[in-house]
Amino acid sequence: MKKIILLLGSVTFLGMILLFLWSTPDKTEVAQVKSQDEPATLNRISVAKEEMHLIMQLSGRAQAGETDLEHNEEAMDRLLEIKVAQQLAVKYGILKDSSFSAFLEEFDLENQRRAKALTNKEVIYGPRQYSQLTYYDYRHANMINSLKSKWSEQELDISDDKLMDYYEHNRDRFAKKHDTIKLYKIMQPKGTSEAEQRMHQIEQELKAGQDFMKLYHQLEEEGFTEIETINEENYREVSKYRSGFYHLVTNLSPGEVSEVLEDEKQYFVVMIADQHAEGFKNFEEIREEVIRHYTDDYFQSFLKQQMALSEVKIKGVNVNDN
Repeated sequence: MKKIILLLGSVTFLGMILLFLWSTPDKTEVAQVKSQDEPATLNRISVAKEEMHLIMQLSGRAQAGETDLEHNEEAMDRLLEIKVAQQLAVKYGILKDSSFSAFLEEFDLENQRRAKALTNKEVIYGPRQYSQLTYYDYRHANMINSLKSKWSEQELDISDDKLMDYYEHNRDRFAKKHDTIKLYKIMQPKGTSEAEQRMHQIEQELKAGQDFMKLYHQLEEEGFTEIETINEENYREVSKYRSGFYHLVTNLSPGEVSEVLEDEKQYFVVMIADQHAEGFKNFEEIREEVIRHYTDDYFQSFLKQQMALSEVKIKGVNVNDN
């Protein structure tokens, strides 16, 4: 009888052990469950669901409550750009913490500071109170500028040889002088009902084959003509204050005549008489501009390299295979 009791006890104990082993998930299963609960990680650092939603809003793709980043390439790129930059900012001593909770703490402190300043009738710049989205974007822009500055101080070779080589290879982008454009103008002053009608009559004559310069010289004695030059010295002013006129004449070819135009004082048509290139600004003349472009380009290249090397997981699945 004792043997039977012992045997039954052993079977019961063994069954409990097997039941415990069967019902207890192994470490792999635990890791899988945990990874599914995390909306995203970048280089094994969690990204909060709320932060992902802000990033989707910044990318212009967010819908109410949506955080489906793995199917949103633009938002994914934005996530990479922002979070990689934040982790680099921690490395370079600009941020103490790249977490969303650290952002929320800064956000609350800034709005408290603004509220106190308003109570004390002090001057503040920007909104009375930031929204999370506005402050996130503002904070990121300032952080990027600080990161670029610190990174370039520590990592970037800004020797004269490097700058000159960069200038020679990229001067078409930022060192090209504005073309000199010479144009002839036939006009009719505003103030009479016939002025616009006469200008459209001239337009039709030109379209019918009338020689522009012959007509120009006929009207020259009446004071209805003008010569204008756009060049490196004045194009900024022309493009700023007469943007429509500037856009039109810079898209005309030499010998081409415009349609009827008007400004506050007159109706007119123009013909481009001549347009020629003026070469490039020399290196010393735009040295600071070269440094700015050089730094921007190499910083963006560095940031993209770091993005490519980063590991992004959405719900435990690697979505940044490179």
